[in-house]
Amino acid sequence: MNKFITLEKSVQGASHKSKTPPVVCQDKCMVRKIDDETYILAVADGHGSERCRFSDIGAELAVRTFCEMMEEVLENCEKTSNGDRDTFIRKIRTYDDGRIIKTIHKIWKKRIEKSFNVIKHEHDDLKDIDVVDTELYGTTLIGIVMAKDFVYCIQIGDGDIAYVDSFGVKQVIEADKFLGTETYSLSNEKPWENVITFFQRRKIDESAPYLFILTTDGFSKSFLDDEQYHVT
Repeated sequence: MNKFITLEKSVQGASHKSKTPPVVCQDKCMVRKIDDETYILAVADGHGSERCRFSDIGAELAVRTFCEMMEEVLENCEKTSNGDRDTFIRKIRTYDDGRIIKTIHKIWKKRIEKSFNVIKHEHDDLKDIDVVDTELYGTTLIGIVMAKDFVYCIQIGDGDIAYVDSFGVKQVIEADKFLGTETYSLSNEKPWENVITFFQRRKIDESAPYLFILTTDGFSKSFLDDEQYHVT
């Protein structure tokens, strides 16, 4: 049986450390174990600008919402598969990607509204505002469901999902490249219009180790070029 090992870490970026006052760490991550052969992982990168002053909270809520949503999807597909693995995987494969991200966005908005109704009283310029501006919580989102025999990925905004095996490094999703700090965001009015998804059924090979890496954009940008990133 394949044994998954997961590692997770959030690191404050150098540019955020150098500011006065320093910008709080915007990178958030979460790992949720479903069973020994199925994991849900997510990373998110709050935008960290002045207009997105609560984006670290937005990122935290984004990874939590993704993991909870995908666990529910897995449970629903399992219940209607009558114990047949092929049927289960087919249901995951044909699940409506738009429905998934729309539901994630809806739940995420409700959670940031709840956050805003508490936190706004700490800010004189916000305490009289009744409707939250979602940009205040703007964040990217990358998530993956990793099982012994399939992988499902979803991405909004920049960042990287890389796959590594004995043949080298491959980008699982080629996300849109932006100039400067521009990127798509979960805070957009219709983020499902810019979501990228990937599904692949895997052949089970007990002897061949492999690795999936989910990172926010700061990791790959810390290298001189893609070649150096792949070598590392």
